Amino acid sequence: MNIGPIRKKRLKQLAHVAGAGLLLVTAMQLVYGLWFDALVLGCATCAMMGIHRLIYANRLDWAANGLVGLLFVTIMIMIFTGLGLRDEAILALPGLIVFSTMTARLAVTYTLIALVIALCLVMGVAYSLGYLTVAPMTDSFETGFSLAMIFAVTAYAIVVSHKDLVKAGRLIQAENERFKASQEHIEFIAHHDGLTNLPNRLLAQDRFEHALKKNKRDHRQLAVLYLDLDDFKSVNDTLGHQAGDQLLVQVAQRLVNITRQNDTICRLGGDEFLIIAEDLTDTGSISKLASKVLNTLAEEYRLSGSLVHCSASVGIALAPSDADSFEGILKNADLAMYNAKDLGRNTFCFFNDEQQQRVQDRLNLTAQMRTAIQNNELTLLYQPKIDLISERIIGAEALLRWHNAAFGTISPEQFIPIAEQNGLIGDIGRWVLETACRDTGAFLAALPSFHISINVSVAQFKNANLAAELSTLLAQYHLVPAVIDIEITESILAEQVSDVRNNLAGLRQLGVSLSIDDFGTGYSNLAYLKNFDVQTLKIDQSFMQDLTHSLHNQTIVRAILQICKGLDMTAVAEGVEDQQTLALLQSWQCDMAQGFYWSKPITKGALMSRLANEVAA
Repeated sequence: MNIGPIRKKRLKQLAHVAGAGLLLVTAMQLVYGLWFDALVLGCATCAMMGIHRLIYANRLDWAANGLVGLLFVTIMIMIFTGLGLRDEAILALPGLIVFSTMTARLAVTYTLIALVIALCLVMGVAYSLGYLTVAPMTDSFETGFSLAMIFAVTAYAIVVSHKDLVKAGRLIQAENERFKASQEHIEFIAHHDGLTNLPNRLLAQDRFEHALKKNKRDHRQLAVLYLDLDDFKSVNDTLGHQAGDQLLVQVAQRLVNITRQNDTICRLGGDEFLIIAEDLTDTGSISKLASKVLNTLAEEYRLSGSLVHCSASVGIALAPSDADSFEGILKNADLAMYNAKDLGRNTFCFFNDEQQQRVQDRLNLTAQMRTAIQNNELTLLYQPKIDLISERIIGAEALLRWHNAAFGTISPEQFIPIAEQNGLIGDIGRWVLETACRDTGAFLAALPSFHISINVSVAQFKNANLAAELSTLLAQYHLVPAVIDIEITESILAEQVSDVRNNLAGLRQLGVSLSIDDFGTGYSNLAYLKNFDVQTLKIDQSFMQDLTHSLHNQTIVRAILQICKGLDMTAVAEGVEDQQTLALLQSWQCDMAQGFYWSKPITKGALMSRLANEVAA
């Protein structure tokens, strides 16, 4: 706080009061004919004008020191020329000390106190030794008047000082209250989510630990529900982040409304929430709470003028049976939540040891996968593709296999999804593309009409450089784009991500062909076939099972073949295993097929031998 203006104001007030007091006492001295005293006091009164000039010039230290010094000298003259220590002027010294305390620096006040004490001691000694004598004391109205002025000026200084102290006290109290409020606000921010005002992870941990101690004493379980919103990302992507924030706020309010007062609802971050529920005696009551949460959150939301549905998946862990630490219970509830998502979402799942084992196996598999390429554990097998008119090999599909020393041979259906989730699919996909392109050079040398089919995942298509990487590989291994057939799933065509769309366009511009794998099991949107210039449909092997006896499967396969003929596309049947199925496909004029009837997936060397035999025949 800037005290300069206050100090200046006090100096002006005290200077005016002191000047007025000196003037009145001077007048009284003149009335009683005390000319010397009147002269001294009059000079002091005139000197006060200089003090005022210093004050208005903002030379406050000079003004304060001058005021204290002038009054001290005046008082000393009055004491030494008057009755000494019994002179009424000495009573002005305490008032002068008050003046100095209010206006001057601390050093000046200390100096003044020391001089007053020294003066009293020296004069006391001088009187006792007979060095100083004083005239007998006489009482008069002048004496009373002078004392009254001294007391009035001193009292005024004390009153003003008291007001300053009271004001300072109030300012300090107000500042303390502001500081306390600020501390409380900082404490709230540190322990609450800024968007929803729910407790954050830090406060949730504190409440969990307190609740766990209480429940352990009562021999009860503490339920922890881990919530994750389903498809929250799509809300952000389609309606924007502001709508996403509105959704999170509404979810938080719904959770607060349906839970009990002693339950803790917190936002962990993103679209994840936590409920710590005390005093639930059995799994039935916990399940009832979870169902209530799911039903409430599944109701529609109004966001930026749009109606949106957003469900949630809930994982439940119990403390202390599942874990007795916050991090442990959080991890287990999170595992249960992901299990609920695997079960189809919009449901809840309790944690169990089997989930823990699956997660541990998944972690171990991920760790092994990170070194699979360096350790040469990945291989490509090739399943021949057969032209159904000539029944000769015209190409092959590259199929990835992984054999690990710890896990043995691992199915692609098992490790590819993990690779996609952990960001490893990029390196694995690049290895597959390069290996297939390198091997295709050898296959073309044996059979110039050969073409290779390579599977590419959705995650790879989200890599903006996919088309450019393939173009580089084609140039490196001297391949023409027409020999490459990129197999994709129908879900890739449904993606709205710009990188996916750009890669699809880039691949067609490059000149490679596109095939839809497992057609008939996904979206089967015919508009995609037209928009993305797909050349080949691969009929899923599930339709080949019992094809000779299943009229349902026959109808589907013939319909797909008619689509191919109508759109001038090539049809490839997957999973052909017997002569009867082959005969039906040939009678329906299917173009190509692959399956165990001709060959299982084989190594590069084995395929080279097959191609050599084809050419020799």
